[in-house]
Amino acid sequence: MIIWDIVLKSRLDIKLLLLWFIVAVYPFIVIPGPLDFFRGSRYVFLAVVALIGIYVLCKEKIRLNFPVCIPLGLFLFFVFLSALFSSDILSGLTGSTVRYTGWTTYAFCAVLFLLAYAYGKYETVFKPMIYAVVIVALIGVLQFYGINFVPHEYYDSSAYSTMGNTNWLATYLVIILPAAVLLYLFNNDRKMLMASGILFAGLLVSVTRGAWIAFFVTFVIICVYFVLQKKGYRNLIKLVLVFALVTIMLLPANDGLIYKRAFSIPDNIDSALKNEGKAGSNRVEIWNKTLIIAKDNLLFGVGPDQLEIEMKSGGVMDKAHNIYLEILAAMGLPALLAYLAFMAFFLRRWRNEAGFIFFIIIVTYLIQGFFNNDVIMVMPIFWIILGLALANQENIDHNENALNIKGFSLFGLVLVLFGLIISMAVYFNYPSYRTVTFSERGKYIGEFRGNTFHGQGTFESAGVIYIGDFRYGRFDGEGKMTFYDGSFYEGGFTRGKMNGEGRMVLPDGKIIEGIWKNGVYQE
Repeated sequence: MIIWDIVLKSRLDIKLLLLWFIVAVYPFIVIPGPLDFFRGSRYVFLAVVALIGIYVLCKEKIRLNFPVCIPLGLFLFFVFLSALFSSDILSGLTGSTVRYTGWTTYAFCAVLFLLAYAYGKYETVFKPMIYAVVIVALIGVLQFYGINFVPHEYYDSSAYSTMGNTNWLATYLVIILPAAVLLYLFNNDRKMLMASGILFAGLLVSVTRGAWIAFFVTFVIICVYFVLQKKGYRNLIKLVLVFALVTIMLLPANDGLIYKRAFSIPDNIDSALKNEGKAGSNRVEIWNKTLIIAKDNLLFGVGPDQLEIEMKSGGVMDKAHNIYLEILAAMGLPALLAYLAFMAFFLRRWRNEAGFIFFIIIVTYLIQGFFNNDVIMVMPIFWIILGLALANQENIDHNENALNIKGFSLFGLVLVLFGLIISMAVYFNYPSYRTVTFSERGKYIGEFRGNTFHGQGTFESAGVIYIGDFRYGRFDGEGKMTFYDGSFYEGGFTRGKMNGEGRMVLPDGKIIEGIWKNGVYQE
């Protein structure tokens, strides 16, 4: 009864609750389903939190008269225009179905930015944020050693943790790692020393060189700061020793992969300076072609999430692997200038230790942005940090008109947010069986998960019949495909293409049997 009384009588700022859900729960939302394992469900959750946040901001009458709102408003305005004038307005607004970084995502993040600014107290947000990222880093380390319990559509040996990609994991870790480092150096908090070691391990196993470079630069800045301040030498030495120990422990793993990636950096820098396309995992080629697209679409870009970069290898890239080039080519020069003006507000001289922490985090994000993209897994957390940074700059401690909730209201909101996650998981994975008819004589009969083909089924279209396994809307597994001329293929499929062992029987009875890769027989 005593615990129940505490729950019912406890009061909590609703802004803090929403921020907690984003920094401590959002990173763990991984739901197999038609909206993608790692992105679509987070987009839905982010949208719901942002809508609640808009209600809170209106209810508390938060004023938007501080200078930083001018470039922020202009940025959102230009991105909105870019979406409206793009060839695919829906993708421009919501983002592509594999990215979800359209105009609405930036708008949702702006709401979180304002919520964090209005709340003001960074300490109560940072602790759960760091504890969450420690767990994410540990999951990544386990994956690096081949222990993986996180659902993924296509497994490999990389450490993606709950982010879905090594680059995205690195982006997440590299912006929180400096916070843990500085909280240890400033406060001598041993828990933060341990957290720093774990996050550093996670960053190493991500094998993402751009993030490594970003952390190296900012760690040098941190060291110079403490040397100039003539304090914290002992803690700094302990920290370096922890990083060295972690590195030594991880170097031999996976045939020295970390070692090989680290010592490939000088050659990649040299290749980049020579403008060789293959440098930085083909990033130089991507950047050059992105600039060409940008020159032809300077005013509004091609539209958010609508880049199509044709590579020499024959593939098509949909991201510039550079935040600034991405904004320039996809959203236009005015949007880029507004974005840079907005970020410049956070690079002013800091007035206290907390200000230095925010400065380092933001600089780290901006540096790694030269090599990676804005992604929906990390953007909301970074924009919350921006809001807390602004509150620290403006000396905002807490909003006097804070909307507090308690008792059943608090309990109910928590249930709604967790219930949303559970509902998505159930809906996207609840099996059903039905028949769907398409235009042009297409038909599917079989199992579904949500609204997507998943399981055993039969698909007919334009004289082609496929009978077999489906995985999230595509031929995937074992199946038989019969063509309009009577020939057929039976064997393995991956991502909608013939892959693995199989045999093709041609109309004349000739049999081609062996290994197939991406729909092509391997002779």
